[in-house]
Amino acid sequence: MRQLVDQYLTGSASNDQQSALLEELLSAGNRENLEALMHDQYATGTFTGEEDALQREKLFERIQAAKQSNAEPAGGTVRHMPFLRRWSWAAAVILVCAGAYFYRVSTTKVVEVAKIPTAKKNQPIDLPPGKDGAVLTLADGTQVALDSLGNGHVATQNGMNVQLTNGRLAYNSPSSFANNDEVIYNTLVTPKGRQFQLVLPDGSRVWLNAASSIKYPVTFGRKSREVEVTGEAYFEVAQDNSKSFKVLVHSLSGNSEVDVLGTHFNINAYDDEAAVKTTLLEGAVRVNKGIATSVLKPGQQSSVGSNGPVVVKDEVDIDEVVAWKNGSFVFNRQDIKSIMRQIARWYDVNVVYEDQPSDETFSGIVSRKSDLSQVLKIMEKNGVKFTIEEHKIIVKQ
Repeated sequence: MRQLVDQYLTGSASNDQQSALLEELLSAGNRENLEALMHDQYATGTFTGEEDALQREKLFERIQAAKQSNAEPAGGTVRHMPFLRRWSWAAAVILVCAGAYFYRVSTTKVVEVAKIPTAKKNQPIDLPPGKDGAVLTLADGTQVALDSLGNGHVATQNGMNVQLTNGRLAYNSPSSFANNDEVIYNTLVTPKGRQFQLVLPDGSRVWLNAASSIKYPVTFGRKSREVEVTGEAYFEVAQDNSKSFKVLVHSLSGNSEVDVLGTHFNINAYDDEAAVKTTLLEGAVRVNKGIATSVLKPGQQSSVGSNGPVVVKDEVDIDEVVAWKNGSFVFNRQDIKSIMRQIARWYDVNVVYEDQPSDETFSGIVSRKSDLSQVLKIMEKNGVKFTIEEHKIIVKQ
């Protein structure tokens, strides 16, 4: 398999050799060979970190699912996946060994995966990826830019020590703390191009995506815990049966409430998205919009628009939903406008469309650590053209 992979990556593989490689990758016993190839990539430094390992594992599972979709059904008729579509899955694995993958989807075909190019010297205007950073607004209105602070003490709020440690803000109570009845609020805001982590006074953990905010009390009341969010946030709520936990969600799509009955969930509530989406990973949450309400189970996602009921979707792609938290963009048949909204927030750019965007969709995985030009070049390989002018992207699809 190694020789076939090398031939494919160098463009010297014949059609017969490509077909042979495809069958190797989709064969039932390919796991050991595939793991050996990935191990070599670790040795050469292509992959680093646990998140990449998880991405490869998930990709392998999807390849196996694609293989199974070709299996003979109960009625005995074999369903053959079109060659180009099958090859795109195999090429995805090969290019994950090379770094990342991306392919374009239309109503009739899938275009071959494109490899992330290596950045060249003297490139035109480029922008680096986003990073950790946020602005903390204290109870008296004082604003603290956390980007420029080192680790250590940030402030004291209502007897609570506010500490900054490697991109995470935490509230800790000293043993002498006794003023638990006064309620004052802090607000944490991530501008475009920034993300941040927060540990609430009860130990609950929150991840904020770019262009997001959370308002929270410095100390929670005796019977309830309530926070307010805009943009996108991922929650891991600390269990406390004596105090309920509620998230008030604000968006131009409409305000809603999430009553937390469990632990891990993601809220996407950007003003430029059509609906507020709450996705549950573990436990249970109840989503409320006026008199409409729905309790979610793990793997489900609610959608709340400006009008209408709470719509629940089953079997959501969790990897795609929380990819931002894990350091990646994961696009699963998303149109160009949806993708560019995410890129605009992370790279702090404005997006302008020269022509009316088509309905074609794209799928792929790209590291959020990549410079803007690297991300755009992947899509340019699939027919989308871009021009970068300072902090503006002109899309020429």
